[in-house]
Amino acid sequence: MPLVRPLPALALAALGSCAAGAPPRAAQDEAERVVELVLEAMRAGYERHDATAYLALWADDARLTGGRGELPGRYDFTLDRSSIEAAQSIRFCGTPPRYSFDFERAEGRVDGDEARLRTVTVLDFEGGFEREGEIYRLRRTPDGWRLFENRWWPIAEVVGDETLHFDAALWRELDARVARLEGAADPRERARALGAAYRFEECCSAWRRVTERDDARAADWAEYGRRALQVGEAGEALRAFRVALELDPAAPVPPHARAYLAASRP
Repeated sequence: MPLVRPLPALALAALGSCAAGAPPRAAQDEAERVVELVLEAMRAGYERHDATAYLALWADDARLTGGRGELPGRYDFTLDRSSIEAAQSIRFCGTPPRYSFDFERAEGRVDGDEARLRTVTVLDFEGGFEREGEIYRLRRTPDGWRLFENRWWPIAEVVGDETLHFDAALWRELDARVARLEGAADPRERARALGAAYRFEECCSAWRRVTERDDARAADWAEYGRRALQVGEAGEALRAFRVALELDPAAPVPPHARAYLAASRP
């Protein structure tokens, strides 16, 4: 049976710019509208594969950063607006899988022409779910609110019978596994360990090196494509997926990538 996590009602703290006391009603209403705007854009992409509605919220100078915590760290990776569009246009292609995107908790603040949201986001998918911390920053424009910065980091993950809580102890354990696999006979083991440790840019590079080996398989190319897409290298991801399918039409290329390649075929 697929694991479906019941979500509690959204807890929203809408804060205005006043230093003390209850926020003005207008500021609270504005903060609630911004939360709803962001949530609807995210759902449009992840739940309905409506890339146009998803991308409409993002500003031209937007940045999307993933990392291992709220504060900047050595394993951060950042996508600019063009990379976001290229990657999500592939990811949101084809028929959406069973997937839900929701805010378990959201705190919104509007200060003049800038809004800041801090959320606990739940991504519910076939076989499990993830909880992520996120920060969204938006600015008011003549065309409405536009998202110019989004940062996310993992909190917990449940897949099948396995539950992970991403705390300092787990990061030490995951990094130690990466270190132990340095120079492993099969470099795929270390590449997988880098992915599990959320060291995604290193993981992508490791899978690229695997594809350069004489014994590279279709599955290796498919995994390299998935990891390249994860860090915003859409063109490289498509190249890898094409090679994977040329080597083996049954290669584990994600359905959205297959749909994108089929739609873009001359």
